[in-house]
Amino acid sequence: MRIAYSTNRTLIMPPVLPHRYAKASSTFVGHDMFILSLEPVGFMKGVNKSLDDVNKARAVSNPAGCPSWSEILDYDVLFETTGVKMVDLWNIAHTKSDACVNEFYRQPTPPVSLQLLTNRSTSWGEFVDLFTKQYANHSIASIGDVYTLNHYRSPIFTSHQELLGQYDWATEEKLSNAVLSMKLSSKVVGLVKAAMTYLPDVYASVHVRVGDRTGEEIQACDDEELVSEYTKALDKLKESNITEGSTIYIASNDGRAKECFDEITKNKYKLMNLADVKEIDSRSSTPKINMDGISVDPTTKDMLLDLFLVAMGVEVAFAFVHFLELGYKYSTYQEMMKTMHNERFERMKQFRPL
Repeated sequence: MRIAYSTNRTLIMPPVLPHRYAKASSTFVGHDMFILSLEPVGFMKGVNKSLDDVNKARAVSNPAGCPSWSEILDYDVLFETTGVKMVDLWNIAHTKSDACVNEFYRQPTPPVSLQLLTNRSTSWGEFVDLFTKQYANHSIASIGDVYTLNHYRSPIFTSHQELLGQYDWATEEKLSNAVLSMKLSSKVVGLVKAAMTYLPDVYASVHVRVGDRTGEEIQACDDEELVSEYTKALDKLKESNITEGSTIYIASNDGRAKECFDEITKNKYKLMNLADVKEIDSRSSTPKINMDGISVDPTTKDMLLDLFLVAMGVEVAFAFVHFLELGYKYSTYQEMMKTMHNERFERMKQFRPL
């Protein structure tokens, strides 16, 4: 979005990939524009991946086979707030004019000024000027993986303190806030609204992340680390006056997280999780909520529901269990939950009248 905004281009959105273990069923397994290679071979490898994605998209006759981000995000609202236009890869690949699609098949050579493009001291302005010059005659710029995107809130290609003034922080803030705030499609809003009817007006939330990057699962509820993390999460809720008998929504990538929380807290809280919200009503044999209206894979819909149901709790706590130690514990998913929780009052107007 930064590059599209700065070079006045339309951003072509890749398909929504299945979340976690369902990836094996995706046509687009391995889709990755940015491998962070700084060599010419890396540039061409990235371009070839783009070509491969276009070919796969062209082979899909139904757009539902190339799941669109517009199922989740409201493109129009994002354009209004950022000025960045977005279009789906499937739509480009099936455009009536082959002239546009053929742009993908013009094998570009690595930029002449490759060193300057990958130099960490290159300012954003210089980068945009080089990019615009390189692709002056292209309606589509398949950028490959030569343009390294640095960590969130770090100015791209600007690591030296004296160059920070050259970076457009106002644009960075606008784009970042718009993406983090997730301007939701009406379909997702409707799904979250339906799910929230099965939760009480006031509830707290705990997100339990288990075995991240380690592949471990909860083996026993009396696991020392598990008990410690649950106790810390519960202490935080108690500090916010979440008393015994309150409803706590438990979200996790491990199905035993709720069961163990119940055992460790000695059944003193009313616990709910995604399975409770989605479960089939035995009287009607139909799911409580209909998730079929959103054309992305089921694991992504589950992930979205957990994201917002946790964030809409009056208080949110986190637990890391069997987490690979890297000097700190960090989760982009939990950071999104925190961002959404900070917007809780405004978000709740979408999901449930206050």
